[in-house]
Amino acid sequence: MRVLVLGVGVLGSYLAHSLLKAGNDVTVLARGKRYEQLSDDGLAIKHYFQKKTTVDRINVISELKKDDIYDLIFVVMKYNQLPSALLTIANNLSENIILIGNNANPKRTEADIQKLSKSKKKIGFGFQTSAGIREDSGQVISIHGKGNITFGDSNGDLSLEETVKKAFGTHYKVTIEKDIEAWLLTHYVFILPMNSLLYINDFNAKKISKSNVSLNKMVEATNEGLEVLKENGVDIIPRSLGKLISDYKKLYFLLMKIYFKLPMNKFVSGGFDEIVALYNDFKKLKNNANINIYNWDNLEKEALNKHQKSK
Repeated sequence: MRVLVLGVGVLGSYLAHSLLKAGNDVTVLARGKRYEQLSDDGLAIKHYFQKKTTVDRINVISELKKDDIYDLIFVVMKYNQLPSALLTIANNLSENIILIGNNANPKRTEADIQKLSKSKKKIGFGFQTSAGIREDSGQVISIHGKGNITFGDSNGDLSLEETVKKAFGTHYKVTIEKDIEAWLLTHYVFILPMNSLLYINDFNAKKISKSNVSLNKMVEATNEGLEVLKENGVDIIPRSLGKLISDYKKLYFLLMKIYFKLPMNKFVSGGFDEIVALYNDFKKLKNNANINIYNWDNLEKEALNKHQKSK
């Protein structure tokens, strides 16, 4: 299959590597310094758990032309950066578009693309389980297992399911989620308190693991966020995560304490602009719920104040 990956950061790099490994004709779109790195040195990934480094020679473009058609286009961008790519996606004549990453409003994103596009597109949403950092040299340190993605579309008809499964082949797990909107909302409610805590503490995960007060605040904030979703009629998916928070808070607390102690956390860092955008979209849900979310509000306020002062 002819596949384009738009956005070649940490997640996009590993996605492109996985699609190439599955036998696809993969092209990546990059600009500036990233374009030069990929053109000159290839797609270099240090696989953290696998203790190996791969370098893929890959097709690189800096512009997506209208008639440059692909069987699948994967858009791997942070939520706050996504609006800047919508017109590029809409103007291209490729039909199948998959947006990978956090998304607080998949239906609105799809409507925006369809409105801008002159031709009808099939649009899906997914989340790839991986993390890491990109070094100044361009090499990506990727933290991942065997490779897996949760995938669905906002309408629930899963018209792209077989195409996506074919693209990834047999060595990369594709989990189909019928209600991908609820899955994505549940996911970002979990990551907002976690990422806020990391940001407040300058991504010092070890420090967080030693602070029961901070961890308790994060756990309570997460529970409050899930209650907001429920008040808005959003199912908590996967249900096991919701049950973990509602029925086994102490267990979740211990799991998070262990998680923040893991050595791999030193390879997790980044800006806060995406989290700000997600918080902004959460406000409507919060206002609709009209319930007290003291811990969520305080964690959000502390993180946003720090972000404002850093500008």
